[in-house]
Amino acid sequence: MNCDPEIGVAATKTVTATMLTLLSIAGGNVSKIKRSLKKNVPLLFDEYYPKIPKWVKNFDQAFLFGNGLTYYCNIEGALKLKEMACVHAESIYATEVKHGPLALINEKMLSIFVMTDKTQQKYIMENVAQVKSRGGKVLIVTNNGIGEDNVLKIPNCSDSFSNAFLTTIYLQLFAWELGKVRGTNIDKPINLAKCVTV
Repeated sequence: MNCDPEIGVAATKTVTATMLTLLSIAGGNVSKIKRSLKKNVPLLFDEYYPKIPKWVKNFDQAFLFGNGLTYYCNIEGALKLKEMACVHAESIYATEVKHGPLALINEKMLSIFVMTDKTQQKYIMENVAQVKSRGGKVLIVTNNGIGEDNVLKIPNCSDSFSNAFLTTIYLQLFAWELGKVRGTNIDKPINLAKCVTV
């Protein structure tokens, strides 16, 4: 996969490399995505690096809501929140907010809405309002301009697949940064080990 050894227990670059490999097998335009990532990943570090609001570090549970490809990005984000930040997290389709998750919304549950498809913005913002009306705490990750509090911005790529890769990397960085804020052992998460090192 040409991604060099993965040193930390929580796999990050091997995830994105695997995504690229699978996309290549499926006949996707890998060179276009690589060009987009080469342009936009440096922006994640220079202009869009996750700045974790202080209040976020106190949450031990989180939902990550998204639709389409974002749902799958959120699966990786939820896994990294578990591994790096010791936060119990789940990825849930934003369309499923009213089918179970609302029963668990309270001031102790963090709801992260990841929104990179502008066509979904109106619907997702309605879900944000539903969560807030029940006392839930909301953080929004988006590449669109929206007039809300607690918004983390990411660059906007020219196509949905490039956005998915960039969102995945951003959520990995978010989990890493939250782990630092919470004082966890990011490279060697509790109770986990790489099978090749055991």
